[in-house]
Amino acid sequence: VVSGCSVTIDYAAGVVHIGLPITAEVETLEVTVFGGDPIRDRAKCIPQVTIDVEETIGLLVGPDANNLESIPVRTDEYYTDPTALQTGTGTAYPATTWNKSGRILIRQSDPLPATVLAILPNVQIGGVG
Repeated sequence: VVSGCSVTIDYAAGVVHIGLPITAEVETLEVTVFGGDPIRDRAKCIPQVTIDVEETIGLLVGPDANNLESIPVRTDEYYTDPTALQTGTGTAYPATTWNKSGRILIRQSDPLPATVLAILPNVQIGGVG
């Protein structure tokens, strides 16, 4: 219970995490090619996204809020061990369609750490949509 800027808990504890639940999101801008042919009016598809992270777990990736896929997090841990925080690259294969924006949405809705260092989309460019 929070009252008057102090917290009361019903049992003894060594570590207590207290805070408000949030959903953290980052969305890329529309895909463009600097110095190349204009692609703004062309259809784009992003079937694969590689994300470089530091001490992160539990990210969801996709083209929009309704089509998010998780990045696999288990590597060589035993099934009974807690999942370790990831540092390095993770690859997601979001369900995507051809559209003109080519945006990527990354979401962290769990109370877990998330530090995104780079977003590397594999962009396929089609004809004028």
